[in-house]
Amino acid sequence: MLQTPPHTKRLFLALELSEDFKTALLASPVPIRNSRMTAPDKLHLTLRFLGNIPPLEEEKIIAACREIPLKAPIPLHPEGFGAFPSLKKASSFHLKLKPLPALTGLKNLLDEKLELALGLPRENDYQPHITLCRMKRSPGESDLKALETWTHSQHPPQTLARSLTLFHSQQLPGEPLSHIPLFQTPLP
Repeated sequence: MLQTPPHTKRLFLALELSEDFKTALLASPVPIRNSRMTAPDKLHLTLRFLGNIPPLEEEKIIAACREIPLKAPIPLHPEGFGAFPSLKKASSFHLKLKPLPALTGLKNLLDEKLELALGLPRENDYQPHITLCRMKRSPGESDLKALETWTHSQHPPQTLARSLTLFHSQQLPGEPLSHIPLFQTPLP
């Protein structure tokens, strides 16, 4: 269970995905034993993990998001698959996305606004990805062979992001992790 200090919320900013895109991503489960696929309602493209945030700063984040001029949909183009921190020591497996100008421009503008509003430093090593599954332990040799075959058979479609959303990541005792939208702005 996530431990969140009192009077704070564990927050992150993400781009939400269309239901069709989520269905396509989850149509063929990742073949790694001891892994847990991401639930459809939790599939998203994280732009910025913010951590445990008090209410006053939450309002500043929302105000910063409102200042971002969203003039066009954000295209998302799959670029392959990857794992963090590496495939042989993976704790999660993901779909990599091309860092197209619309996506990186939004990320840079968001970082700029958050730096001004909250003093948060910019993230220089951002790698756009969508987490497909998490592992309890690193994949074994048979998992890696199955994964190699699986990745060659997958052809995720291109899509457009639906909205920019501020989520509260909450886990109550005995409950599954939930992502509660606190603020959302649609992409034109």
